[in-house]
Amino acid sequence: MSSIVTQTIICPKCSEKFRTNVYSTVNVTVDPALKSQVLSRKINEVTCPRCQIRVSVATNLLYHDMSKRFMVWLRLNERQEIGDGTMPELNLSIGMFHTYKLRVTNGWREFHERISVLDAELYEDAVEILKFLLWPQVTRGSLNNYDSRELSFVGIDRFYTTEVRLQFVYLNGSDSELISYPKTEYDKFATASLHKKLALPDGRWARFDYQDVLRTLKENGGVCPKQP
Repeated sequence: MSSIVTQTIICPKCSEKFRTNVYSTVNVTVDPALKSQVLSRKINEVTCPRCQIRVSVATNLLYHDMSKRFMVWLRLNERQEIGDGTMPELNLSIGMFHTYKLRVTNGWREFHERISVLDAELYEDAVEILKFLLWPQVTRGSLNNYDSRELSFVGIDRFYTTEVRLQFVYLNGSDSELISYPKTEYDKFATASLHKKLALPDGRWARFDYQDVLRTLKENGGVCPKQP
């Protein structure tokens, strides 16, 4: 089930200090209405009792989907090494969720993308390969180095086109652009032998690192993987 904790925060506008309840765990199988709040980043927004502005409380948050068997943990301002003494609770659930995909993230964009990919039941590595190959197109031939943090998967469009398409958001400074791409291109990488080299194990907390994808692509000649 979802869990709520009480925190003391200071309003960034009027400096009012007040206590409020925020979610530390969101179980979207038990509380499905919370899913949209997480994906819209409205979760843990509270109103200052003095000036009435909306404040987003920066706090760790665990997203749990029992039906699709994955958890994504947003960890803020903490070291991310798995098994490090600063995060001993990461080891508590190992064995209890051996069939789960367990991911650790340290920012909202990364948190949102991990949830979106796993919720769509896509292979994380195949999505990342597609993002890498999309990069020259979305940057329109610029010399900017590939940065996964600027191009994020946000969902699947099944309703408004004649084919299923994956949707990405490209951030260019203060501007954002929605990119749509055929899912058939993703399918090529999801069934390729390269995918098996990049897959993270189930039942163990891990942070997905796009640098691993770049290294593996380089080792394989930096070209699209061929069908086996």
